[in-house]
Amino acid sequence: MQARLADIMRAWHFIKNVVAVDSNAKLLDAISQDAFDVLLADVSVTDGNGIESVINFKRKFPDGIVIMISSNSNSDVIIDSIKAGAIGYVYKDDSQIEIIQAVRSALRNESPISPNIAFKILNELQVEKAQNSVMVSKPVSGRSGGNLLSQREAEIINYISKGMSNQEIADILGISKNTVPVHIRNIYRKLGAARRTEAVFEARSLGLII
Repeated sequence: MQARLADIMRAWHFIKNVVAVDSNAKLLDAISQDAFDVLLADVSVTDGNGIESVINFKRKFPDGIVIMISSNSNSDVIIDSIKAGAIGYVYKDDSQIEIIQAVRSALRNESPISPNIAFKILNELQVEKAQNSVMVSKPVSGRSGGNLLSQREAEIINYISKGMSNQEIADILGISKNTVPVHIRNIYRKLGAARRTEAVFEARSLGLII
């Protein structure tokens, strides 16, 4: 699997250099000798937990991008990975195109997380928030489905839930790429969200998407 991922990255003309390691110790050695922009980290490594690699990489390169690539869908592992600094979480068996797209998305400051994983993350955070909050029965104005989003906004949040980028959404809808972020900001404001995964979760909870 490591060789497959390395080959995928080396075949991408955008990449300057690829280094593959199988342990936290080897990662520490690699990042002490060279600078890296992106880390594709496995949860399981030969000398412990790959989340340690995330912590070490982010400590060395605070602006670096980390994407977890694993077959582990345990919500605790996902949450711990993101808390450690990972911006995305994708599956090992994703296709070459999907893996490259994940890196592209991360470089655009987006979070390449599959919809199923995003739901797990947000559900976990929602449960944690509920446990630490006082519950009230008074409904919040405007926080129901119906006409909360415009037709265009509803289309865009649906495509976001499928993991599509701004450019892909613009191409499908036949609109300018610069128009998509405007709609997304409106979606965030209406749903009370700060990022894509939160917006998707809120839209699902309101029945705006399935």
